[in-house]
Amino acid sequence: MMGMLNQPKKDYYNAMEVYRFRLFFKGQLVENSADAFDVASTIIATTQSLQEIISIRYGDEASKSIKLNINAFREGSLNSDFILFFETASNAVVPLIPIASNVYDVGKTVISGLSTYIAVKKLLKGKPPKKIQAINGGQEFKIIANDNATININSYDLRGLQSKTLAKSTSKAVQPLTKESSLLEEIGIESDEDTFLVNKEESRYIISTEETQDIENVKYKGTISKIDRKACSGFLDLGPKKRLGFNFPTDLDQKKFHLLVASLETRIQIYLIGNVIMDYESNPSSMNVIDVKSDIDLFSEENQ
Repeated sequence: MMGMLNQPKKDYYNAMEVYRFRLFFKGQLVENSADAFDVASTIIATTQSLQEIISIRYGDEASKSIKLNINAFREGSLNSDFILFFETASNAVVPLIPIASNVYDVGKTVISGLSTYIAVKKLLKGKPPKKIQAINGGQEFKIIANDNATININSYDLRGLQSKTLAKSTSKAVQPLTKESSLLEEIGIESDEDTFLVNKEESRYIISTEETQDIENVKYKGTISKIDRKACSGFLDLGPKKRLGFNFPTDLDQKKFHLLVASLETRIQIYLIGNVIMDYESNPSSMNVIDVKSDIDLFSEENQ
């Protein structure tokens, strides 16, 4: 993980107080380079995501005066340094938001909002919450996932989860991670207070469901390349540079789980059957497994 920014509590950019944070890219890169369109798309979509959080937290009018700029890339680095600052028609910093004591507080709040959004999406694993429960007199909300994992958020974070604009922007920001040809493996944000990232496996949980369709009872043949027993997830390799992320139920039959392990260890091909999330070009992004079979299982069924 990268070192922290070591920024002071107050900083100045051209005589204006600012908040600094960094967007970073990691992967098996060629001479620390990445596809220009992928990087540009992520930068723009990240900016749009943060701008939507600003609007939710401080209102549309105030958001017009909260600006996000990006510094030029440093030599030998794919990191993008951002600055957040207040700007008026006269280009002067003014106390636009009474509830925020300074730009630094606003920056922390905005970055925290995006961090929480990503954390909730990871918790839910691409599924709707099992339950949303108001707590502390309605000041906070407990998000309960299908596996009963929980996270507490505030009312602004809940509005963010309900925002179609934020869903679409974050989807575009992590889209390069889902491309077969992309060498990027992680995209994240780092500030003094927080560092959070999305990797290839997690990116499928961030993609907006409005851009996908659920197809039931789909069968794919391949070899297992990764299993996370704790998260009940993994990857099925379908061919050269093509793999499908999947989740399996915690109560999956032991014989079927052993098939997953056997495929991982011996590279034998097996079949995963389940409900698949696809984009509208029929590219699968993830599967919720309902059954695991071998060639012998299918052959026996066909001859019954």
